[in-house]
Amino acid sequence: MDLVQELQFDINFEEILEVTTEVESSYSMFKDLGGCSLQSRTSVPSPWNLYDGLSGMREYPNSTTESEFNNLNNDFKNTEFEKIINHFKLYRSRLLLLERRTNYSIHTDKGWRLHLPIHTNKQCRFYYSKYEKEFHLEAGKFYKVYVGTPHTFFNSSNDKRIHFVATII
Repeated sequence: MDLVQELQFDINFEEILEVTTEVESSYSMFKDLGGCSLQSRTSVPSPWNLYDGLSGMREYPNSTTESEFNNLNNDFKNTEFEKIINHFKLYRSRLLLLERRTNYSIHTDKGWRLHLPIHTNKQCRFYYSKYEKEFHLEAGKFYKVYVGTPHTFFNSSNDKRIHFVATII
């Protein structure tokens, strides 16, 4: 099985950069919470909907499914992000910030995620501990990433890393 697969899809990456920069500067909790949610559960009121889905699924009741995160937040309507979500039929989409010289814990999720690196560099790497393989995901390209095996992401650079990440069901 290919753990990381590059996908082809044309977007206006300049708009993605502009919207991301605007969100990063205007969402007060973006840096503190490590990103924001583009899609939330319909039951979550504003402004909490902007961060609903950032935590791992283990933080939600067992009955919660990723497909429940299907309500596109207003700030992302009529943008390239909406076009991506609709084209790939995505759920629980987020902009994830990983600060310089940090990493996520090694963990296992379910299934596949779509990644669109927005701000990255060669010192940002996706790592699979079971296979001892690592991958650099290039900015502006789409990747289908298998997350059903132990993995992490690390940023060993001096710059932030931001990815658009969403669940593929």
